[in-house]
Amino acid sequence: LVCGFERVGKTTLVHRALKDTAKHPDASAIDATWHTGSVRTAGFDVVKMHIAGAGDEAWTVVDFAGHMEYYVTHEMLLQTGNAVFIIVCNLTDEWETQVEHVTFWLQFIATKQITRDTPATVKTVMPAVIIVGSHADQCGAYQQEKFKTWNSHVLDLRQKFLNKLDVDSTVFFVDCRSDCASLRTQ
Repeated sequence: LVCGFERVGKTTLVHRALKDTAKHPDASAIDATWHTGSVRTAGFDVVKMHIAGAGDEAWTVVDFAGHMEYYVTHEMLLQTGNAVFIIVCNLTDEWETQVEHVTFWLQFIATKQITRDTPATVKTVMPAVIIVGSHADQCGAYQQEKFKTWNSHVLDLRQKFLNKLDVDSTVFFVDCRSDCASLRTQ
């Protein structure tokens, strides 16, 4: 499930991954307009994709619109315990904005966690979360220095959401138009 505010590169990331996925039947038909930012996701898009090293079954990838008017529909789809959430933030935004946006989505996802009642116990399922910084190719030296700050800040976020979310300790910095290799290996 790919989450983030509007225009951070979620759709571009998903479609780049589709183009890189040889088993996807529509890979050759994916249009270059996805890279221009001119297409706005309405609500959410759902695609199936094979992920190298993640088994033979196709994964369902949900690309959520980042515009606030769609959040009410997101609530219904976020209530899953067997998902991997990818939160995308734009590295060209101010540092405080990046942290605010990622924290918002972590809180939003955490409030949707599932509690499963079993005869012996009540178990809370902790969704897995990966943080992706987009537009890494557009960052200058000052912003690239913030990459190091993200990697230390994610430890604070892991502590803040302890027992609610399983936040990966690595933040991935990518150009969503051309570089998804680091995410695929994760």
